[in-house]
Order: sequence, then structure tokens, then C-alpha cells
Amino acid sequence: MVNCDRPSKLDINDVRIESVNEAYKVYKSKISDNPSLTFRNLPVKVSKQLDYNLKEQTFEHIVSRDMKARLYDPNRLNKIPWIIHILSCCNTNCPNYVVINDRKKEFVIWCKNENYVIILEQRTDKITRRDYFYLKTAYPVIYPDKLRQLQKKEKNQNENGRN
Repeated sequence: MVNCDRPSKLDINDVRIESVNEAYKVYKSKISDNPSLTFRNLPVKVSKQLDYNLKEQTFEHIVSRDMKARLYDPNRLNKIPWIIHILSCCNTNCPNYVVINDRKKEFVIWCKNENYVIILEQRTDKITRRDYFYLKTAYPVIYPDKLRQLQKKEKNQNENGRN
């Protein structure tokens, strides 16, 4: 694999409120409140709706796992800086970067070097009628079944010539 100049992880190894707040601060400045964040020349937007703990819903999906209730995961919290790096700096020239067009309007951006995925959904703003990408979630691939699923989707896409 090619070396990557991805940013360091946040120094977070727990789910204390201070750690969650630190990750949220980075998320807000680098992702949520960043108008220059784009994918394929379209803006990337997030849900600004606040969840029960007064954090944006997209943040909650990125930093927690759904185990009947969303549980914060330090392995997700510390990787917030990777999202903007992968979307902004990685591209099709990187052999570790794969975009899988899944379900027509959904795009899985997979950094194979780090086994990290970002899920974007292409949408149209109802008022302006302009297209954008909605950041649904992002997470490290930790389960072998999920890795095999990604590999299979990539293989099928390559065989069918879709992207």
C-alpha cells in the first residue's frame, strides 16, 4: 500500500464527556460548518438537527455504534479528522481510494489503507433544486464480513464498469 499523509487521529481513547466534546468541536469546525467541503464538485452537507444530547445527528452517527441504543466509540471519535482529509485530499489517483456507487444515489468512499468508509447520499435541495451530498456516516471497518462485502461490491463494480 502507498503511504498516506492522512492527519493524525485525535488523542481520544475513551468516551468521557470531555472526549466527546473535543471530537464535536473538531467536527463542527472541520465538517459541519465548513462550506468548502465537497465531493465530486458538489457541497457535502450534514444534518444540523440536534439529537437528545444537543449534538448534531450526523455527528452522532459518525461517532457511535447502534447497539439498540447509540453508544459512543473511541475508535470512531478519534478519526473525525480523516473525513475531511479523505474527501478533500484523496482522489482516484490514490490506489487506496475507492468509490463504490451503491444503490444509485449512495456512494461508499473507502480508504483501503485504513479500512475507513464514508457514506454519502446524493440529494437535491427542495428549495434551490441544487444537488449536494449528504454525509450519512463514516466509520472504521472492523468486521471481516463488512470488509468482504466492500471487496465484493468493488469487484462487481469493476466488472460492470460502473462508478
